[in-house]
Amino acid sequence: AGAGQWFPNRVARELPKPLHFDGVWVVGLHRVVAGQYDYGVTHLDLGSGNAPTLLVRIKKDFTAWEVMRIQ
Repeated sequence: AGAGQWFPNRVARELPKPLHFDGVWVVGLHRVVAGQYDYGVTHLDLGSGNAPTLLVRIKKDFTAWEVMRIQ
């Protein structure tokens, strides 16, 4: 069971100010299906309006991967 819906923009707005890091990234395993791992990767930076969120799909034997922007 997951933690529910993910709202990266809301989380990015709640980061402390000043932020004592160059950046904050959130990485989580989304699912394992048909010999591949799907990870959600979010950079909690609202500089472009939305926190960039990617789906990173990695083949189980790590011989190939693809990256798709989903936000």
